[in-house]
Amino acid sequence: MRWTIVIWLLLAFWEHVSAQTDSLCSSRLAPFVKVGYTAGFMAGGDAIKNGSNKGLHFEIGTQIPLSQRNNEEFLVVPSLRYIEKGDRWVHEMGTISICSKYLEIPLRFVYHVPFENHKGYLLMGGGPYVGYALSGSISSNDRLYIYNGYRLQDSLDLFGSEIRASRWDCGINLMIGWQFWHFLISTDVDFGFINVLPKRIAYNRNSTNIDLSFSLGFIF
Repeated sequence: MRWTIVIWLLLAFWEHVSAQTDSLCSSRLAPFVKVGYTAGFMAGGDAIKNGSNKGLHFEIGTQIPLSQRNNEEFLVVPSLRYIEKGDRWVHEMGTISICSKYLEIPLRFVYHVPFENHKGYLLMGGGPYVGYALSGSISSNDRLYIYNGYRLQDSLDLFGSEIRASRWDCGINLMIGWQFWHFLISTDVDFGFINVLPKRIAYNRNSTNIDLSFSLGFIF
């Protein structure tokens, strides 16, 4: 309870210091929070059919103005994001589900353009991200075995001794969004660079993360 009061006091102090105005195009920091839905899968060949893993994400960050011309701005947007990734593989012998939970640091460079008639702002941009998996699992409802003989009917630790997936991930994040007053609606796409799974687990195909996210946010 005490920490809740402290957090609310800090947010109120930040709002006062920021001197919030009706115009969001100003030379100040703009902290934000976002929450939403993610559909994830892994890039690969045609050996098996991809489904997708559904999950959630939560993100906090801030918009930092770098330059401004008329009502247009160029921003750098660092953030911290919790995101659930994975895939669903449909094999002739059954279905394999992969789920992992990442903590990521995206660094986006964003172009901030006003719409006509004061209908808000268009945000377009992208940049690199680096992530570390907090946990993960691989499982199947069918009697499937992976190459080293482990049965997938029971859930296995994705980063344990049986699977040995890579916890680290990095890649490129692209985003487009609409900002109206304090509110934000955005879509992000992540393209991972690292093969998360060993080739023997991934049926000798690529296993880089690709994720599509839809978010609702609030800008302080």
